[in-house]
Amino acid sequence: MKKGLLEGKTRKKYPIKHAARKLSVQMVDELSRRRAETGNLFIDEVIDIFARNPAFDPYPLQNVEFNFQRIVLFLNVTLDVQLFDGCMEGLETLYRHGYCTSREKKGRVYFHATLSSGPLNLKFKGKLTFLLCLRPTFNLVVSCSNLQVYMHFSVDIDSGKDGTLHKLYIKNLSDLEVNLEGLWLFTNSFNLISNTMINYFKDLISREIENRLRITFSKT
Repeated sequence: MKKGLLEGKTRKKYPIKHAARKLSVQMVDELSRRRAETGNLFIDEVIDIFARNPAFDPYPLQNVEFNFQRIVLFLNVTLDVQLFDGCMEGLETLYRHGYCTSREKKGRVYFHATLSSGPLNLKFKGKLTFLLCLRPTFNLVVSCSNLQVYMHFSVDIDSGKDGTLHKLYIKNLSDLEVNLEGLWLFTNSFNLISNTMINYFKDLISREIENRLRITFSKT
């Protein structure tokens, strides 16, 4: 009888218990990898439907109206702003950032995923009403270069389908810039409220992307 078998060794001289434990770990790792891949494939399908939708290229935005007051020539005047023909460009750059993490519970696999995008641009045509007689038009572009979306969802453990979205929110939205063309003397007035405008457009981008992703997820 071979000495290796008497000593309880494998062919590579590892203890049999060690080899079994190593095989068990490998099987668990392979199962975890397959589950993570299921989540990756599912969320990639959601992104593909979302980003490749012809209606999102570019994605139309609703008109915006607001007003603010400024002192012009020693007079406190109200400036009314209308933004129209708006659209969002760059949604096709949305992608999964890294791999999904997963856990199993009651016949479903739960995943955590982070999505990112390339540069996003919001474009509007605008009209400024001043003293009821001056109505200069302008172009407004809002650029965003840093977007991350967090998603928590689950799928059926056997089919990898029947997706349920449990949580979705904008994790990070920063590096926004507001650029105006065509306002001449009123550009400085707009610059004074640029922070307010940036906060408004942050909310607008977050709201639109979250709503569209929820709708897309429900149809996947």
